Amino acid sequence: MATSQKPKPDTKPFLSNTLIANLVFCVGAVIILIGTYKLLLAHQSKSWPTTEAVITRSSVFRAGGSSGQSYEPLVEYEYYIGERKYTSDRIGFGSYLTWGRSEAEGIADKYEVGEIVPAKVDPDDPERSVIEIGVHRNAWKIPLFGAILCVISTLLRVRLKQT
Repeated sequence: MATSQKPKPDTKPFLSNTLIANLVFCVGAVIILIGTYKLLLAHQSKSWPTTEAVITRSSVFRAGGSSGQSYEPLVEYEYYIGERKYTSDRIGFGSYLTWGRSEAEGIADKYEVGEIVPAKVDPDDPERSVIEIGVHRNAWKIPLFGAILCVISTLLRVRLKQT
């Protein structure tokens, strides 16, 4: 007399989906940490010492691929701390990437080559400087994206536990 055994459920899809959800959560958490660090630097830049910087380049470049066109202002400047010369292209903290060329041009047009502008310089790392202080409006996008990834992965894990 043969006994019928219930077939074991296949756990491979559950494990692989759980692994993917956990990986997405970890990526989201790292993105949150990086974005939060940049927000902290943006806030701290307000109290950094100021020096004079000379604009050496101001233009717009097209960054994009098959998904569409985006534009970013490129502003390079030089400044001295003591006798040492530094160069930077960091306008401020946060992304200055735009979907419209005119918005990127509006940022680049604020800085003419040869113009002297104030630059805030990190006293702990003189190679880190900004010419627009504080938090740029796009700086919040990085940690927000990370948070969205964490929420999606958490919802996926909850759903996987229910099945």
